[in-house]
Amino acid sequence: MNAAMREKFNDGAVRVTIERVPEERPSERLRRYYWSLLKQISDYLATTGVNQSASALHEHYARAFMGKEFMHYEDMTTYRTRGSSVRVSNEKLIEVCQRLQEEWAEVGLYLPDPREKVLGKAPESA
Repeated sequence: MNAAMREKFNDGAVRVTIERVPEERPSERLRRYYWSLLKQISDYLATTGVNQSASALHEHYARAFMGKEFMHYEDMTTYRTRGSSVRVSNEKLIEVCQRLQEEWAEVGLYLPDPREKVLGKAPESA
């Protein structure tokens, strides 16, 4: 315990409680939309001669966009865990879909706006 914490709790007993935080899960509709984007990317890649399944793309993006970064305490190297499209919030999965849109727009692949498709809202005009 660091000095500030010792000072704060110096005058009595401390109780530490650990409880499971309910997991936020994305809606089934949003998850289906995310997988449809992966399928569109996979289909696009196939037209260029690159064989990447939607599942393989998910493995990549789950680590890149949904994983958590940790630092190993002994050698101070960082690593990323693989995330899951089932165990992220709606907001995070929408963010991932938007990042996919931006990334693939750079090579000319249009992916529909997630708010337009999933949330029933038209994208804001620029």
